[in-house]
Amino acid sequence: IMTIQEKIIDAAQLAESYRDETRQMVGEIPGAVRLAGVITGDSGPSHTYAGYTQKACEAVGIEYELQKVGKLEVEAKIRELNEDTRYCGIMVYYPIFGTGQDDYLKDQVAIKKDVEGLNVFWRQKLYDNARRFEFAAAAYKAVLPCTPLVIVKVIESTHHFQSGNQ
Repeated sequence: IMTIQEKIIDAAQLAESYRDETRQMVGEIPGAVRLAGVITGDSGPSHTYAGYTQKACEAVGIEYELQKVGKLEVEAKIRELNEDTRYCGIMVYYPIFGTGQDDYLKDQVAIKKDVEGLNVFWRQKLYDNARRFEFAAAAYKAVLPCTPLVIVKVIESTHHFQSGNQ
């Protein structure tokens, strides 16, 4: 039987340490780091989330641009942003159709620009707990969806669990 002692976690302090780390990494990148958001319709929660994204980006030195398009233009916008070298990453605000079509759209975001980790490539990394991967003889950190990653980071901060595949 294993007993885990209660520990109060200061989420704000933990988050600030990650913001500091991100701010430093962004500062070391030559040129502007830009994120494009793609949103449709008037979904209140999506617009709220986009606002939070903008504030979070600004706090760490990332430029953020929200692009509003119609539902039927989302796929073309994603393909355009995949090729646009001005943007390092893409976020698409779901739901768009609220169906399997949304899963299809998630897989249209280029792996190298999918900052949310929603492409099937990244979802498989999460499933496999693969925190790193190799491509063209170089090692990279895997992009994991933010909510599961935050849960792992909070648990790791308690020192009761350490991921063995970092």
